[in-house]
Amino acid sequence: MEATRQVCTKKTAGDIYVPPAIGNGDLSLQIDFEGVQTQKSWNRMRPGIYRAGHRFPGGRHPLIDFGFVTQNFGSAELADWTQTLDVASGLVECEREYADGLHAVTEVFCHLQRGIVAFRVKFSRDVKYSFRYTIPVQKGLTIKCLSGSSLQYEADSLLGDKGRITLLPCRDAVCTAHGDGLSFTTSGRELEFYLLFDETLEAGESFDTLFAASRTAWKAFHDEGFVRDKTWVIATDTAFKPFEYTDESGNMAFMAQETLDANGKKTAYIVD
Repeated sequence: MEATRQVCTKKTAGDIYVPPAIGNGDLSLQIDFEGVQTQKSWNRMRPGIYRAGHRFPGGRHPLIDFGFVTQNFGSAELADWTQTLDVASGLVECEREYADGLHAVTEVFCHLQRGIVAFRVKFSRDVKYSFRYTIPVQKGLTIKCLSGSSLQYEADSLLGDKGRITLLPCRDAVCTAHGDGLSFTTSGRELEFYLLFDETLEAGESFDTLFAASRTAWKAFHDEGFVRDKTWVIATDTAFKPFEYTDESGNMAFMAQETLDANGKKTAYIVD
């Protein structure tokens, strides 16, 4: 198992489970172990979609709630699940087993450089699948249907928010706009679909191509963020024994020396 992959199971989660968060600096959301955002309190955390800085005015300037996603495919009781978060690429994988023998795997990621949340769902047999994106009613937020697959939102907010949200369904599925969101229903065994925030997809773009581009961007981000071939100058107070002090030989000594030396070897910096 790669060190970047964090795994949680039905057995290990117990009663302390909270859906992991993914995002790109603008969009932020949580995905539960069924690959959506079931509206329940997970240890006082209710999954939703938010955007950095998009706040209502007045008081505590609450963030605009950009909604949540749910699904329905007539499944039996959930028997077992495993959820994996790859912290290097931002990919969430949710594998489930249902009491009627249905096996399902959902993959979700938020593109690092674009306003795209991508979903891929695979079932062990054909199912009738419904997906819905819902925006809760909020004072100061107006929703207008632009088409069957797009909504326009306008908010009395600090940024003067106005934009478009599109649900791009898979294959020949038809999307329907509601007063509070978007939905589609289709049948199949393998489905790909996208929630777009002020975005469009180009011809030929798919879950795999989008994920490859996002993963490459994440790698570049992490590579740039590593401290390599650098010298760190550490300031200390030599009269703060036992944390920082000068020993009997006149050498500097402090409790964090071993930690700094170990980190220096790991990330290739020099402690001076």
